[in-house]
Amino acid sequence: MTDYKINVLSPETASKIAAGEVVEKPASVVKELVENSIDAGATAITVEIVNGGLDLIRIIDDGRGIRNADMERAFLPHATSKIKQIDDIFDIMSLGFRGEALASVAAVSRTLLKSHAKEDEDGMEIFYEGGEEKFKKYSALDQGTIIDVRDLFYNVPARLKFLKTPQREGSDVTNILTRLALSKPDIAFTYYNNDKLNFRTYGTGKLVDVIRTVYNRKTAEQVRWFERETDGIKVYGYIGNEQIARGSRNQQTLFINGRYITSRSLTVAVEKAFKSFITISKFPFFVLFLEIPPHSVDVNVHPQKAEVKFSDDRLMFHTVFETIHGVLRTMYQGDLGFEQGLIDDGGQAEPVETVTQESFYSRPEPETGFAASPGQVTQRGDDNRFKQSEESNPHFQAGSGESLLREAGSLSPQESYPTASTGEVRLPIDLQSNRNYSQDPAQPQASSRLDAANSSQTSNGSSLEGQTFGERKTPELEAKFPMPRIIGQYHKTYILAELGDALYLFDQHAAHEKINFERYMSELMDRELVLQPLLVPQVLDLAMDDYSVFLENEEVFQDAGFTIEQFGERALNVREVPYFLTNTNAEVYLKAIIDNLKNLGKGTSKEVRYLRIATAACKSSVRANDELSRAEMEHLVEELRFLKEPFTCPHGRPTMIRFTLTDVEKMFRRIQ
Repeated sequence: MTDYKINVLSPETASKIAAGEVVEKPASVVKELVENSIDAGATAITVEIVNGGLDLIRIIDDGRGIRNADMERAFLPHATSKIKQIDDIFDIMSLGFRGEALASVAAVSRTLLKSHAKEDEDGMEIFYEGGEEKFKKYSALDQGTIIDVRDLFYNVPARLKFLKTPQREGSDVTNILTRLALSKPDIAFTYYNNDKLNFRTYGTGKLVDVIRTVYNRKTAEQVRWFERETDGIKVYGYIGNEQIARGSRNQQTLFINGRYITSRSLTVAVEKAFKSFITISKFPFFVLFLEIPPHSVDVNVHPQKAEVKFSDDRLMFHTVFETIHGVLRTMYQGDLGFEQGLIDDGGQAEPVETVTQESFYSRPEPETGFAASPGQVTQRGDDNRFKQSEESNPHFQAGSGESLLREAGSLSPQESYPTASTGEVRLPIDLQSNRNYSQDPAQPQASSRLDAANSSQTSNGSSLEGQTFGERKTPELEAKFPMPRIIGQYHKTYILAELGDALYLFDQHAAHEKINFERYMSELMDRELVLQPLLVPQVLDLAMDDYSVFLENEEVFQDAGFTIEQFGERALNVREVPYFLTNTNAEVYLKAIIDNLKNLGKGTSKEVRYLRIATAACKSSVRANDELSRAEMEHLVEELRFLKEPFTCPHGRPTMIRFTLTDVEKMFRRIQ
């Protein structure tokens, strides 16, 4: 029969159990002891291991050292020079603070500590075996500390059974040492594994030098520096491109106030920003530093201090995401040849174009012979421009064309769209625009454009008639790249264009999807959505879990442009949808949106939910194998130029790719 009597553990047993929380494996010992050396102000640290750290772990540093009077006290449990009371933890900047490392290591090994502080004339050494002091004596050595840890876990055979092979344990030591070296590029690290030099850093203070040393030269050449400071938070480090992305997260490193940690939320923030531009099933390389007020983070939530807790997780996520997203946008823009300013057809720098709400109709239009919307049209040879009265302001739709305008009362049944000389012009793309163009007459004309008027309806059906465009306060938008010369369409899927000596291929579906996405998100956030009543309302019969998701997000759906009524036990009646979903099956998109929202859980901000809705809804864009006229292709590219993020679609696929003349000539073997 089991005896349930409560026993008081012996000090030896208690110390071994406590040591198991801190000293999990040889890499844990190395981490704790090297962090002590860093806290001691060392400028050079040498680490040696033998047999994966089981036979020997030696740490040598040139830090402040330990005073002779504190040698024995350093091995007592919870003895530390970092804090005095509990409140000090919330203002801590050192890596160690619990005072557990030496006591825990000494309890499960044979430990020899030698140290010399500048306050003492001589150094001292002390030896512990299984947590018991064996001797202490004076020792001659320079300022600093040497600690030898031998026969790790010799007195805890049960722990030895759970260790991996010496090679794998040595690999774990190498992994943690690379992180510590990255955290302190101003410290010279030297690392020996079985008497073989593994790596050496030189304490230059340059992070990229450490990356080159602990990884390789190729990695150092494929990373981009980033730095941002906002709301008392400083974010900086390096992010790699897709060429050095890996199938695992082994090359992702995160530091909070110099402390190496793991954080699921911050890692996801970096990966989401990365996958906004690069659609590969790999994980990005990054070395990221966060400097925040110490009272904003709790470092005392994990036995090995490997995780932390933030006072505002959402702020941290947003800051990291925006920082990485910004640097990747710049990097991706540079890869497309647009980083050093816009390039005209002659290869010369061209002034950056801007668009404003106030001067929409001053832009030149393509010589197609038709207008994108009814209004006053003047024909011209070299100077044909659209001029539309403020009283006429219809909203074009994807795939709806004349029918929408007739329903809005802006186009009579007898009126129709004029056609170009090349034949009938169809409208598979949305020619409405939320912005107006302006151009300095002194600047060169980039290319022909096709734009139509702003929306004549808002989400509540109000008209914009009589409103003066000059009264709107719309910020200027910059063209992210010059308008190329459209060559034609390939395979009814890709738009071919040239700019300077480069050939560009635009994915028409990805481009139009991004145009719809940004327009929809902008209208949604500004609450200026255009709703389209369905001729025949659609009734959806949902599963129980889908219906629960809808009920949880009913207000979000309403704000996102869907007018939906409950229709029976688990049925919904869809009466109105956003304008670009008019000629599509609303059921397909609503179910796709619900599937997206299922993964978000409760408590997610509306902005994130809107993003999921917009991403799913914008599938109604022009598809591959849709034949476009030249005017439509020009308009599509023109709209793309002025987006906030024109280089990738909402799912992260590129909207365009670039071939230089050198690339083409290599393909034809004109050059080697």
